[in-house]
Amino acid sequence: MLLPALWLTATCHAGPVDQRGRVGVAASAVSDPQEGPLGQGFGALQKGRWVDAERDFGAVLAQQPGHPRALAGLAQALLKLNRAEEAGQRLEQARKAAPEDPVVMLAAARYEAFRGRGEAAMALYRQAAAQAPKDETAHRDMGDLLLNRLNRPAEAVKAYSRAIELASQDGAARFGLAMALLATDRKAEALKSLAEAERLTLNDPNPAYMSGRIHASEKRFDAAIAAMGRALECAPAFVPALSDRADLQAEAGQPAAAVADYERLMKLQPGNPTTQLKLGMLYQRVGRFAEARNAYLAALQRNDQLAVAYNNLAMMGLRQGKDEAQIEPWARKAVALGGAVPHFHDTLGQVLAAKGDAQGALAAYREAVKLAPGEPELQFHLAQAYEAAGQRGEAKAAYQRALAAKGGFEQAPQARQRLQALR
Repeated sequence: MLLPALWLTATCHAGPVDQRGRVGVAASAVSDPQEGPLGQGFGALQKGRWVDAERDFGAVLAQQPGHPRALAGLAQALLKLNRAEEAGQRLEQARKAAPEDPVVMLAAARYEAFRGRGEAAMALYRQAAAQAPKDETAHRDMGDLLLNRLNRPAEAVKAYSRAIELASQDGAARFGLAMALLATDRKAEALKSLAEAERLTLNDPNPAYMSGRIHASEKRFDAAIAAMGRALECAPAFVPALSDRADLQAEAGQPAAAVADYERLMKLQPGNPTTQLKLGMLYQRVGRFAEARNAYLAALQRNDQLAVAYNNLAMMGLRQGKDEAQIEPWARKAVALGGAVPHFHDTLGQVLAAKGDAQGALAAYREAVKLAPGEPELQFHLAQAYEAAGQRGEAKAAYQRALAAKGGFEQAPQARQRLQALR
């Protein structure tokens, strides 16, 4: 007879995952008349249906008060329902009734882990593993505890590996192993384990998503975007994958695809100012300026501390000759909120120069160059401001610094022309 699964994942899943977490007992064990109802309760636990699990275990206990495994299962359901005190009471009853039962030990270990008593939980997991040496559940749980609570990823690798030795089709253990390998900077091995987890857990977007994250960290944009796509095939409303894919597409020079993903995100998270801000930036990049303006303003309605939105509104208004009354306040607000960002000072300088405030523009450009002296475009703007103020020597020096800086810039021909004229 196989005892009911007690596995409860700590990761975010889009739906039920085919995990076979089970605790083995001797083949000569006597059949439990409550095995069917118990299985329903543990199945509900595995699928995250805590209220159903409470009902199912309660039905078993109504027929057989004091049933230790029903008490252990009920304790876990109560714990997930934020009724920790009741959970502890049920576990105490279960442990008195069957202190050596591995299912009860596992439930008790999870309760100790919930209370933050990691070493006590580890001791109970080891006891459960000793009582059921052919079952992977305790080893997988130990891996989760070592990785997520005790910050001992190298030991977690060993625990997950042992679980996989016992149950090679355990997708949760494969995923946990990948996360432990990643925590020990073994990315190539982590990707292999994630590929196996993805194959085994068809309803879970997390393995593909984490593969995408690893590829993205190595700037493998095509592989990262493809992995995020697989995660979204599994769970179309999985926001982390959709958001990351949009960011990756924007960075990879695919703004139209990124816009489409951010528009989907806006439908899933209509009040998210960060999503609105990013969508505004992408609209601006592809020349949809009216939509960009609306997106920035909508983002600021929900979060008025977004310096980038103020800066970009000011720059768009300046270049399009719109929002004249608001341009300078927006630029100054960006500087006030993000004073360490050189381009915010540069935007303010351009706004003030356009209004004829040469000295104000010069002060803003000086601050921008002070923050980023190696940026040629900022040096070029400073040189223009010096020239407008009649400071020819300072202008020549700034043009020279702009042209000597590493990396080209769009205005380099104009800078050479002005430098020649000043000579």
